[in-house]
Amino acid sequence: MAFLILLPIFIFTIEISEKKSQGRKLNRIWSKLLFGMLFFRVKIENHNHLKKRDQFIFVSNHFSYMDIPVLGLIPFDLVFIGKSSLAKVPLFGYMFRSLHIAVDRHSMKSRVESVLKARKALYEGASVVFS
Repeated sequence: MAFLILLPIFIFTIEISEKKSQGRKLNRIWSKLLFGMLFFRVKIENHNHLKKRDQFIFVSNHFSYMDIPVLGLIPFDLVFIGKSSLAKVPLFGYMFRSLHIAVDRHSMKSRVESVLKARKALYEGASVVFS
């Protein structure tokens, strides 16, 4: 539901290439809406050790389905690297493959391309999340 509310804004940021970082920042709003609708309270501790001007690589152990929305709360421009099957989900897939990096783990070429795209994202100032 929260995704559908934000979908027109996602589409706007995707279609204007210089707005893609704002589109990725919408993921944080989406996560906040999701947790708000579920009446969950999430507190990020010790985030003051992370400097906003730096780039980071975050790695999730993917312990539950809530890992991704929780990671979306990190206050940075985040580029997620995820399974290529996510790019096939209607509407969500359009947003994911346009703003993030989809990787086919069975394809060596796709894996290499995803690393190069992650490197480019870091060079452009974003942080990368392996999920």
